[in-house]
Amino acid sequence: MATAIKAVRKQDKDLVVLDTGRIFPVTGKYIDRRGELALKEMAQMGYEAIAVGPSDIGKGFPVLQKMLARKPNLPLVISNLVDSTGEKCPIGKRYIVLKREGKRIAILAVASKEELAREIHTLGMDKRGVKAVAPDSAIKMIMGSIRNKVDMVVLVSHLSRQKTFSLLERIKGIDLAFLEMPERVIGATVPANLKTKIVWVAPKGNVMKQVKASLLENGQVNIHTTSIRLDSSIPEDQRTASLIKNEAGRWEAADRKRFQEWRKKILSMTPEEYIQYLAKHGNTPPRPPVEPTIPKTSSGCK
Repeated sequence: MATAIKAVRKQDKDLVVLDTGRIFPVTGKYIDRRGELALKEMAQMGYEAIAVGPSDIGKGFPVLQKMLARKPNLPLVISNLVDSTGEKCPIGKRYIVLKREGKRIAILAVASKEELAREIHTLGMDKRGVKAVAPDSAIKMIMGSIRNKVDMVVLVSHLSRQKTFSLLERIKGIDLAFLEMPERVIGATVPANLKTKIVWVAPKGNVMKQVKASLLENGQVNIHTTSIRLDSSIPEDQRTASLIKNEAGRWEAADRKRFQEWRKKILSMTPEEYIQYLAKHGNTPPRPPVEPTIPKTSSGCK
C-alpha cells in the first residue's frame, strides 16, 4: 500500500489517506503485535485519519493506548465512544478536521453502540466512566458544532448497510460515507432519496479506493472512484519493508529473552519445587514459550 499511496500522492498533493478500521485481526496468533505493526505502518505512511471499530477496541485497546502515548498525533477517530466527561474520546478524537485546497473537511466514524458497549464492558473500561453512545446522538452533537465551520463532512460507518442508510436519511449534512462491506455485496442498491454519496470498501485490505470528491455550486458533492488492487504487481516499498524487518528483529529478541528467563527458572528448580510445579499444573511438564508468528511481509509494503 505504501508504494500505491506514494504514486497517488505524486499526482495529487491534496490527497487524504483514510483507513476504515479493523486494524487488529479478529483471529490468529499475536494479534497485538500484528495490530501494532499495522499502526506503525500507517503512521509512517502519513495517514490523516484511522477509523476505530469495535473489534479494534476489543482486540487492541492497550496497544492503541500505548501507540497514542508514543505518537500523540496518531489520527485515531471514533465519534460515539466517550470518556467520563461525556465529551472527549478515550482513544484518539471524536472527529478530525483537515484542510485541502482551501476547503475544510470533517471526518467522523461511528460503530454499533451495543458492540462498543460489549467490548468496553469486557475490558472493564465502563468502570472508569468510558461509555458508548448512540451513533445518532453522537453525530447530531458533533454536526451541531461543526457543520457551519466545514465545507464537507465524511463519515466512516461500522454499522450495517441498512442502519447506515437509515442514519443518513435521518441526519442531514453528511456529504460522503464509507461503508465496509464484503465484496459480494459492494455496489448494493442505495436508496434513491439519499443525498449522501456512498463509497463501498472491502474489509480485507487488498484494495485501495481512490476517491476524487469535488464540491458543486449547489453545495452537493460529486465523486469519482477508482479501485487499486494491491497485488504482487505493485513493487515492495523498501522503507516499509525495513520497518517490518526491524519489528520482527525486536520481537525475536524479546522472545529469546523470554525463553532464556523461562529456561533459567526451570533449571534452577529443586526436585521438590519441580514436583510442586507438576502438582499445581495437573502433572503437565513445563512448556517453553511458543515461537512467535512474525510477518515477513504486509500489504503495507505494496
